[in-house]
Amino acid sequence: MKKIFVFCIFFLLISIFVIGCTDNKNNVEELYNKGEALFKQDKFEEAIEVFDEVIKIDPESAKSWNMKGISLIRLKKHDESKEAYNQANKIIPKSSDDWYNKGVALFALSKNKDAIVALDKAIEIDPKNAKAWSEKGDIILFLAAFKLNSYEDSLVAFDKALEIDPEYVEAWEGKGSALYRLENFDESLEALNQALKYDPENDGAWLKKGHVLTDLGQYEEAILAYDMAHKYYPTWNYALYNKGIVLSENLKRYQEAIDTFNEALKIDPEDKDSIEAREYAFKKLNG
Repeated sequence: MKKIFVFCIFFLLISIFVIGCTDNKNNVEELYNKGEALFKQDKFEEAIEVFDEVIKIDPESAKSWNMKGISLIRLKKHDESKEAYNQANKIIPKSSDDWYNKGVALFALSKNKDAIVALDKAIEIDPKNAKAWSEKGDIILFLAAFKLNSYEDSLVAFDKALEIDPEYVEAWEGKGSALYRLENFDESLEALNQALKYDPENDGAWLKKGHVLTDLGQYEEAILAYDMAHKYYPTWNYALYNKGIVLSENLKRYQEAIDTFNEALKIDPEDKDSIEAREYAFKKLNG
C-alpha cells in the first residue's frame, strides 16, 4: 500500500512538472508573438520590453535576442544591438531553427562566412527550412555587391525558399532585390509585387519597388511607392530622400523636392545626402 502511495505521489509530481513546463513554453511563445506584433507596429521600445521578458524566462531564446537586436537597430542603438546579437551567437544550437538564429546573429555581426556555415547547418538538419534558405540568399546578395559572390547564386537560394514556401515574403523581397541588381527590372517588379501581395505593409518591399519604378521611368508610381514605404516606416528618412531625388532630378519639381527633403531632415537633421540634395534643388529653383 505504501509503495502504491509513493508511486502516486511521484506520478503526481511528474505530471505537475510536465504541465508547468508546457505552460511555461506556451507563455514564452505568446510573449514572443506579442513582441513580434509590436515590432511590426513600429513600437520598438515596447517590443524590446517584451523580448526582455521572454529572455528572463528563457535566456537561450536566440530568436528573442535577435529580435531585440533588430529592434535596437531601428532605434539607432547600434552598440546595444551588437550586445544582443552577441548573446544570440553564444547560444549553442540544437535544432535547425537554432542554427538559423545563429546565422542571423553572425550576419548582423558582419561574420558573413560563419553565418553561411551556420545556415548550411540549419539546411542540412532541415532541408525545408525556408527561413534559412532565404537568409542565405540575403547574405549572398550582400556579398555580391562587393563582388564576393554572385546575384545568380542568391537567386538560387531565394527560389529554393519559395519552392518550400511560395508565400515567404522575405524571399520574394530578396529575389526582387537580386533581379534589380541584375537589371531585370520587369521580373524584379513582379517579385516585389508578390511580396506586397502577402504583406502589404512591408516598407522594404515598397522602398525597393520605388527604386525599380524609377529605373523603369515610371516616376509618379515610384513616388507613390516611396510614400507607402514612409507610411509603414515613418521614423526612417530614406524613403523621403528617394522621393525627393525623383521629384528633383527626374521630374524637375524642385519646390516639391525641397519640401520633401525638409521632411526627411526633420527625421534626421544631420543626413548629409538630404542636405546636399536640398541645396541642389535650391540652386535649380533659383537658377
